[in-house]
Amino acid sequence: MILMETQAPLPLVKINAEGEIKAWTREASSLFPEASLLMELIEEGSREKFNNILMQQQIVRGAEINIYSRDGGAVLCSIFASPVEEGWEVAFAPLSDSYHKVSSRLLTLQTRLSETNFELYEKSEKLQHVVKRSDKLSGPFIELTENMALIPLFGDLTVEKLTAIEEQALQGSYYSQPERILIDFTGVGTVDEEGVQKFSGLVLVFQQMGIKIVLIGLHPSHARVLAPVRSELEVEFDHSAKTAVEKWLRLEKEEEGYEKTSVDSLSIWK
Repeated sequence: MILMETQAPLPLVKINAEGEIKAWTREASSLFPEASLLMELIEEGSREKFNNILMQQQIVRGAEINIYSRDGGAVLCSIFASPVEEGWEVAFAPLSDSYHKVSSRLLTLQTRLSETNFELYEKSEKLQHVVKRSDKLSGPFIELTENMALIPLFGDLTVEKLTAIEEQALQGSYYSQPERILIDFTGVGTVDEEGVQKFSGLVLVFQQMGIKIVLIGLHPSHARVLAPVRSELEVEFDHSAKTAVEKWLRLEKEEEGYEKTSVDSLSIWK
């Protein structure tokens, strides 16, 4: 781009009949972005207005047009244009420096907003990870003996929480192969309708694996929401986690003692 030497303090651009920029002043080069056509400098919403002005007037004095600035914003300028040999000379007088500052600030705010949105997205990802981790901890799989496990549930039972619990419960059941699982509702708040269906599906999977299920610590509110699926589930019930654990541990010991006695009796007849 050819630099024009002029005494005028305003940005000045020289264009040919096709609107191509042939030269401009240092002021114009510092204010406007690089462009080959004058129309590229004029904000899209002002282009038709500028075309109409040039077609209707030989000399333009003071028409207000929005011009793109080098920083990506826009500057409201008064346009002064006059025909010269093989084209036009167009001078731009920014109407207000405050307009330029507002535009610049708006661009800065938009950039900051984009950065903030990305930061919020990252925090959202971390929060989701924390929530998922919390859901898994709301139903740990605990091996009590070789044949018995305990799953104490905590908080409100939602589909999302039960999905997280299900994953580790099935994995624990697969590796430990218990005969019986005690599911403790003592620490449970509410159970939503979708959560009931999810819980019912988990119990049915346990039963298909040959595992007996004992529900303990059910509140009356829990019994009401589980009532629609109770007929589908072959489960046992106990009121207290403490008495249930003691009861089934005692039964296990009695069964082990019976098996040992049976083996000893058989050995006598050998």
